[in-house]
Amino acid sequence: MAFLVVSVEHTGGRRRAALVALFALLLVCSAPLTLSASAEPAVAEPVVLRMVAWAEPGERLPSGSRDIVEAFAENQRGVRLDLMYDRWPQARPRMRYWSGSLKQYAPDLTIVRDVWLPDYASSLLPLDDVLSAQDLAGLTPSVVERCRVGGKLLGLPWRLDAQALYYRHDLLQAAGLKPPKTLGELTAVATKLSHPPGVYGLGLPALPGGDGVSTYLALLHAFGGEAVDAEGALQLGSEVAAKALAYWVELARAGATPPEALSWSAADMERAFADGRVAMVLAGQGFGGWLKRNRPQLAVGITAAPGDKAPGNQISCDLVVALASTSKPRECGAFLRFVASPRAQRALWMMGGLPVCTDHVREARQFANLAPFLADLETAQGWPLTEGDTAAAVIEHAIWLALSGREEPAVALQAAMAAFGTAGEGSRG
Repeated sequence: MAFLVVSVEHTGGRRRAALVALFALLLVCSAPLTLSASAEPAVAEPVVLRMVAWAEPGERLPSGSRDIVEAFAENQRGVRLDLMYDRWPQARPRMRYWSGSLKQYAPDLTIVRDVWLPDYASSLLPLDDVLSAQDLAGLTPSVVERCRVGGKLLGLPWRLDAQALYYRHDLLQAAGLKPPKTLGELTAVATKLSHPPGVYGLGLPALPGGDGVSTYLALLHAFGGEAVDAEGALQLGSEVAAKALAYWVELARAGATPPEALSWSAADMERAFADGRVAMVLAGQGFGGWLKRNRPQLAVGITAAPGDKAPGNQISCDLVVALASTSKPRECGAFLRFVASPRAQRALWMMGGLPVCTDHVREARQFANLAPFLADLETAQGWPLTEGDTAAAVIEHAIWLALSGREEPAVALQAAMAAFGTAGEGSRG
């Protein structure tokens, strides 16, 4: 108003006074607009979830990781995933630290092997109250079971792998043989293709430390057996358990497998196949990609792992889990629900694993290079998640006794169970 009074005091300046008054009015009216703009709240910073995943030494980081991060950002506003990669040899030590005295440094989310779940179950966030049955409805139940311990859901599939039988197509064709589908056919083909010491028909690794156990579990499943029963108790004293071990011993005695199998790992057998010293080998999906890159000249075929009661494939799964120490359980739950979605599962499939969504499994079975790994996926089994360490110790000892000729297979299993304090268990099989 003082501005108006001063302007009006000029004689004969009515027009100028009117203009000044209008200008003053505009200033007064614009003041609230300026204050309102400066008072707008700042945009809230997103909640950041820290996640550590793993890659093999020398392995190229999966480009699909970016798809997962970006798709989640679109799906969940206000939450950002900070995904970092370290090397698999660091995974187990880090889990021990994050589950012990260094919880405060643990990420919110990470990746673990399915066989690690029993060791770290108490350090992981249970998901039964986080994920509904509807969230899990699109996933293959047998794979989801690899994510449970003691009935509790502790993670979700991140990467699925399975075994199939790789064979030298040119060698089978030259011998007038077809890819084996049953255990009897596998024996016949392996025996006919063996010309020791140059070539052995079938590579079955027996090295202690896991590879021999995996081989035996595949044979056991092919005979229709399992290492543990529905209650999680060992059943390695059963007739079918002895049959599976006897089958392996008979192959070895017939000269169809390398005689030094007790000192050969799965990687050794794969290299022997690539070098032409083994005609058939059980291996995972990744081996096919390695052969294409490093042995493109080989005529290689893939078929479902032979079996009488079921294909002899073993599945294994890497899981995404939330650490119980996280301060952001709600946001972790949001990410895990996203992981269970078809969109995320397709991205994970494209990162190099096998599909887990039932719709994606049906789609993948149309491809010849994927179908063998997905045979019997709905009922597939893997390393037992209960009594796993005891089962491994019993199986490794029994394999050593039987393949070295110290004991017959049934006696070897009984002796191994007695050695590890499990005598008498497993008679229900």
